[in-house]
Amino acid sequence: MPKINPFLWFDGAAEEAARFYVSVFPRSKIRTITHYGEGGPGPKGSVMTVGFELDGQDFTALNGGPEFKFSHAISFVVHCKTQKKIDAYWTKLTRGGKVIQCGWLTDKFGLSWQIVPTALPDLLDSKHPPALGSALHDLDIAELQRQQRDSVRDRLGAQAARRMLALVSVNTAFYIPRQYFTAHDPAGALAVLAIAHEIQPASSYVCFEQAKAYAELGQTANAVGSLQCAKAGGTLTAVDLRDEHAFDRIRSDPTFTSLAATLPATNPPDGDD
Repeated sequence: MPKINPFLWFDGAAEEAARFYVSVFPRSKIRTITHYGEGGPGPKGSVMTVGFELDGQDFTALNGGPEFKFSHAISFVVHCKTQKKIDAYWTKLTRGGKVIQCGWLTDKFGLSWQIVPTALPDLLDSKHPPALGSALHDLDIAELQRQQRDSVRDRLGAQAARRMLALVSVNTAFYIPRQYFTAHDPAGALAVLAIAHEIQPASSYVCFEQAKAYAELGQTANAVGSLQCAKAGGTLTAVDLRDEHAFDRIRSDPTFTSLAATLPATNPPDGDD
């Protein structure tokens, strides 16, 4: 296969752009510069083309005039093994340019680039790919890997809960988030409890466990709402609020205080705990 080299059209900035790119990438250099002669179409003596090399890849920049502009339809992808490299290229290429999203940017000459981790194709091709649509900055390798782990955890937790709920009653199901998820993984607890709600939406047991998980996450309004749901079921007592360490994070909420003042100071009936 013949060698393929990118040929870039500029409006008078070919040499400036080439020198900028050479300064960004390692093992790069200007190779040749040609100039317009008597026949034009550019002014005699002005730069016509610049041949340059970026880390072993040959490029040519042409001063062709204002007729054509770059677009996002064409971009150059820079694969980086480390977060340090991603951040370095992102900082240099966005200077004077524009941030797009998901690792995309346009530099100050309007040329589009993608600065991505080498691990990205494997992450996107996995059964539990990370979400990229909201990334309005350079891609963070650690964050992408965390999203993938969280996705796997949530999916496995939900699958296990569905299998379990097919075998036991919802009153037993709520013990799974109580014994593990709420203490170590409140987000996972909520995923399991959402399934429990599908089985028995009015369960005060499920509402109470949801309240603890929301409290662990600091989501005060949701926690209080779930406590009110538990109270409506008749099983919530002042003892529950006092003894559950999870509610320490929402005790200052006035709605929580008002709710607590209306509860009897008795233990729940046997089998409700």
